[in-house]
Amino acid sequence: MQKLSSMHNKYSPELNLIMLILQDQLSNAKFMQLSPHICWDYLYTLTIRHRIIEQVYDKLINIPHIPTNFMAKLKQSIMCPIVKTNLSQSIETQF
Repeated sequence: MQKLSSMHNKYSPELNLIMLILQDQLSNAKFMQLSPHICWDYLYTLTIRHRIIEQVYDKLINIPHIPTNFMAKLKQSIMCPIVKTNLSQSIETQF
């Protein structure tokens, strides 16, 4: 596993956060290091695009200082089957 400082130089803060979440290595300290640089709209877009809504939501629900509107959008995306259907259709038409 790369150190956060070397990852930070190679990937966007949003991708760094996603990698930490998926590798189950996100801590409050790592989050606080990345959070000032995160574009929450871009993180949401990546989360939807890569179909990792549930994983991201489950990890971030317990992290303090997450924007409430971001968490609300994630929760709505989990609850709304229309988003999943539209996402599947848009991805299928891209290939």
